[in-house]
Amino acid sequence: MIFTLVFLVLIIFLFVEIFRYVKVKANAFSAAEVKKAAQEQVQKITYKDPVISCDYCGSQIDTTKFQICPQCGAPYNNDEEWKSRHNVVSESFIDKSTEAVITAREQKSKEESKRLLRNIKRTIVALIVMILAVVVLAIVVTIPDAPSQYRKNEKLKDGSYYKYEKADYKVDGDGIIYDYDGVKITVTGFYTKVYDYSSNEPDGPVAVEFRVENNRNEDIKIAISSNSVNGFSSNSSYIYMYDTYKKNSDVVIYEDYRNVPKQLISEIVFDDIKIRNTNYNYEKTPSEPAVIKTTASYIFEFDYDDYVELYSDDKVDVYAVYTDNLSRDAYTVIVNNKSDYNLYASSKEMKVDNMVVEPSGLYKSYIPSGYCFKATYVYPYGNGDEYKDLSGKSVFLNINFECKEDPSKSFSTGYFDISKSLFK
Repeated sequence: MIFTLVFLVLIIFLFVEIFRYVKVKANAFSAAEVKKAAQEQVQKITYKDPVISCDYCGSQIDTTKFQICPQCGAPYNNDEEWKSRHNVVSESFIDKSTEAVITAREQKSKEESKRLLRNIKRTIVALIVMILAVVVLAIVVTIPDAPSQYRKNEKLKDGSYYKYEKADYKVDGDGIIYDYDGVKITVTGFYTKVYDYSSNEPDGPVAVEFRVENNRNEDIKIAISSNSVNGFSSNSSYIYMYDTYKKNSDVVIYEDYRNVPKQLISEIVFDDIKIRNTNYNYEKTPSEPAVIKTTASYIFEFDYDDYVELYSDDKVDVYAVYTDNLSRDAYTVIVNNKSDYNLYASSKEMKVDNMVVEPSGLYKSYIPSGYCFKATYVYPYGNGDEYKDLSGKSVFLNINFECKEDPSKSFSTGYFDISKSLFK
C-alpha cells in the first residue's frame, strides 16, 4: 500500500516538474511584461533628479509635485531641460533597461530549468528503480512455482488428512518396462495413503514410483498409459503421462492409480509406451504392452449379477446393463477376455431401428488376456435428442476384437441385440 502511494506521488510530481520545465523553457514572460519591467526601471531613474528651472521666470519646479510653474503658471512640457532629460531616458535607457531585464530573466530561466531538469531526472530514476524492483520481485516469486518444460525429480507431498507411506509390497523382478536406445524406464516402488480417520483397508489411490533415465544426447518426450490393473481394464486410462525429459538426465517421478481396491496392486499393464525426440524425427513404440507384477496378493472377482449376457464364444463373453448415470439411455458393457492373447476392442457400428449409427465408448480399448474390461457409457451418437430415449427401439451392437500379436486371431462378434439389457 505504501509502495503504491509513493509511486503515485512520484508520478504526479514528475508531471508537475515537466510542466514547469516546459513553461520556463518557453520563456513564459510576455513582451508587455518586459516593457512594464523596463518602464519601472525608467521611472526610478526619471525621478532621481525631478527639479528643473522655469524658462519664463527662472523659478525652480519640482516635477514630482507640479505640472506647471508654481511661480508664474507657465507649462514646462516644452522646456528644453525637461525634454532633453525625458528623451534620453525614453530612447536610450529604456532600451538598456529592457535588455537588462531580458538578460536577468534568461539567466533566471536557465538556472530554474537546470534545477527542474535535475528533479525530473531524479524522479524518473526513482520510478525506474521501483519498477525494476517490482519486476525482480515478481520473477523471484514466480520462477520457483513456474512449470518447467522438463519433468524433474519429485517428492510425494502429504495432505491435510493423510500421509504417504511405502507400501508393504514391492515389484517382483527388475521393474523395467522400457529399455532401448539409451532410454530406460523402471517401476521402482509403491506408496499408499494412510488416512487420519479410522478405516479398515480403504480403497484409494496408490502412488507408483518411476525412474526415467534418458542417456541420449537429446531431449525426449515419453508417453505412457495404463488402463489395466489387477485383472480389470477400463476404457479410460488409470495412468496417462506425456512429458519431456532433459538429455542425459536421471529422474524419479510419481503417478497415482485411482480407486485401487484395498490399495493393493498385484499387477499393472502398460498398454502404450511411446518415445520420441523433440524434433519428431525419432520415434519408438514397443510391439507389446509391458507387464509389472508385485509381491502383493490380490484376486479379482467381478459381480455379473446385474448384467445380461449378450454374446459368448470360446474367446470372449460380452455382458451389458442399462445405466442411468447420464441424461440419456446408455449401456455399460463388460467383456471377459477368456483367450490366451491380448485384444483391442473397438466398435464403429451400432444399429438403431436398422439405421447404422456410430457408438461411443469403444475405441481401441486394450484387454489383456484373462482380464475383465468395462466400458461405462456406450450409446449411439445422433442429431440432438434423436437417440436420447431408446425405449421401444431395436438396438444392435457389433464389437471388433483385434489381436496385434497374431492378426489371424482378430475377429468380430457381429451384431447382437443389446437392447435386451436396457430395462432388465
